[in-house]
Amino acid sequence: MISREKIIKYLRVLPDVLLGIIVFIGMVGIGAIFWLFIVLSLSEKPNNSDRDIALHFGSYDTEHRRTGTWEIKSSYLLDNGNDGSSHIVGDYEKGLRVGVWCIKDSYGYEVQVYNEGILQESLRFGWSNTISYERYEKGIMQESFYSCYIDRDNNKDCLTKATLLNLTKRYNELVEKHCTKVAMRFAILP
Repeated sequence: MISREKIIKYLRVLPDVLLGIIVFIGMVGIGAIFWLFIVLSLSEKPNNSDRDIALHFGSYDTEHRRTGTWEIKSSYLLDNGNDGSSHIVGDYEKGLRVGVWCIKDSYGYEVQVYNEGILQESLRFGWSNTISYERYEKGIMQESFYSCYIDRDNNKDCLTKATLLNLTKRYNELVEKHCTKVAMRFAILP
């Protein structure tokens, strides 16, 4: 039989043992929560930094300014998780963009007209036979509209159908004349 002194001795040690067990369980629980948080934070958003790539092809003059024809090819991840890409070709003169720049990206096709590094005009042909337009003077936007259907008569917030057809013809002419290095689509005239 156990003596009374041994029982008292065990009863004095029992709170320390229980406290040790509680601390051990608490530490294991906190550690598990910590590792769960780490795993969830890593798996929540994939690291795609190695998927965003841009290659620039061109030359520099003796003053280290971009000059001549430049070509930029990019691949990236879109917000919706799909792969995206762009191909841009245009000319520099004394480090400034000049002439017509041809752009093909995941959202459509665009031609931009520059004069001494200042954007003058932008025509974008998008999916579903839409056209967007921006016109600038001295770098200040003078006129713009976005995603107007070329082949529809009723375009809210757009110019007249005749103006849309003229801009579409201008887009096609710029693409045909200047965009030979980029696989551009021609706008479809009604």
